[in-house]
Amino acid sequence: MPLQDLDAAIRWVKAQPVRWDTPLVLAPQATVSDALRLLPALPGHGIVVSESGSDVGIETIRGILPAERLATALPDAQLGDLVRHSSPFLDAEDIGSGREAFDVIDAADAEIVCVVDHGHLVGTLSARSALRSSLYRPAVDSSGRLAVAAAVGINGDVAAKARALAAAGVDVLVVDTAHGHQDGMLRALRTVAELGLGIPIAAGNIVTADGVHDLVAAGAGILKVGVGPGAMCTTRMMTAVGRPQFSAVLETAEAARQYGAHVWADGGCATRAMWRSRLPQVRHPSWSAPGSPARSRHRENCAPMPTAASTRSPGAWPRPRPCRRASTASTPTSERARSCSPRGSPRRRSISTRCARASRTSST
Repeated sequence: MPLQDLDAAIRWVKAQPVRWDTPLVLAPQATVSDALRLLPALPGHGIVVSESGSDVGIETIRGILPAERLATALPDAQLGDLVRHSSPFLDAEDIGSGREAFDVIDAADAEIVCVVDHGHLVGTLSARSALRSSLYRPAVDSSGRLAVAAAVGINGDVAAKARALAAAGVDVLVVDTAHGHQDGMLRALRTVAELGLGIPIAAGNIVTADGVHDLVAAGAGILKVGVGPGAMCTTRMMTAVGRPQFSAVLETAEAARQYGAHVWADGGCATRAMWRSRLPQVRHPSWSAPGSPARSRHRENCAPMPTAASTRSPGAWPRPRPCRRASTASTPTSERARSCSPRGSPRRRSISTRCARASRTSST
């Protein structure tokens, strides 16, 4: 991204409200497709439908459309047709704690409300956002604005990029590359540290105690940990390069504590393979059992084939589903058909009918 765009993005984030959500305003003629390009259909968010695009006043607001409604509406439907009634308004001066805001929204029986200041729209607030604000506190700078971190690579004019980001107002500078324990990272990190920008420097990614030692010596105060553990990363699955995240965090955190540094560790778990790569010591039957899961289910579901003389005691139903592979040639075909199909099912009746016809034909 060009430095001019980065500067504009940083200043935009710094200008956003902290106590409520940034309003997303669209005209009544905008369609659902237009809205989905800007906002996914997730709970706790909404779109303000207004006749005015900027400096929105109360009199121009038609209402708020919950983002979840976008998932069921037609793509070419206009937002003005989907808004049924005007949204309640909440004065910015009346918003106290997250709990107080939640009570006000709940009392109004609304999903999301408009936050106004002196008759002008300044944000939106949902019950979900109010509840979340009582659990999590946003990271802010000394002026109470949202904190921003920006990353630079290890190639090109690293010093010029770092100076530009610091001048734009970033609170943390990240020197970032996929494999951070290398000479190129150490050179870039020393270059940034020697600038004396007066902001924390994070660097990574690393997975070993030696990496912690070398990056801290080069000027990093925060270490990014993880090679191949991200929920969207396929590095370990495709190339077998990386390290289990649990082991990496355990080793790097212990080393960072000795040097007075901090550790950042990320990476979600979206598949069973990711769980195994992050917690290699954990063994779960359905996640890490050797062999094919289908074979495991086959062995569990197998049961001796019932015979014509077998009886079933009351209350014994349902019996384990017999496995076709366990049947023998001595078992009549009709008996196998009855045992492998649910009682009264069309398939069982059709198979039994065909078997009976075949028996009559062979006897004749």
